[in-house]
Amino acid sequence: MFICSVKMSKRRLALAGAAILLAILIGVGVALSGKAEPQRDGGDNAARVAFLASFGWSGPEEPVETAEVAIPAEFGQVYENYNRLQQSQGFDLTPYKGKTATRYTYTITNFPEQEDMQAHLLVYENHIIGGDLSSPRLDGFMCGFSGEPFE
Repeated sequence: MFICSVKMSKRRLALAGAAILLAILIGVGVALSGKAEPQRDGGDNAARVAFLASFGWSGPEEPVETAEVAIPAEFGQVYENYNRLQQSQGFDLTPYKGKTATRYTYTITNFPEQEDMQAHLLVYENHIIGGDLSSPRLDGFMCGFSGEPFE
């Protein structure tokens, strides 16, 4: 049997404890930073169409519109409400404040009891960061990708 003893001053013991605690905190921080929202591929048209199909939506496979949209650096009431819709479906536009995203608009042909329905996908750096389904009619409405009304 081998026994090793170390004589250490209280000051060195405190420094060693602080170093160990710092290493643990850094490790926890790195582990938690890797648990960000999942990346949803939106880098090409096939990935965006597949994303919509994962909710059961279908229509022409080419977008009817592609536009650059600026996400405001400060959210007003309209964007706060829109971001609540995004958060209800697992997205959050807060990290994209002040950024420019691409909005792809697709026609949805199988939404129940609606002739005119569109899907809007917001894409930033090839990842879907949000979007909605909406009717462009004057009496239209907006909902999340599930098709359920947002309250």
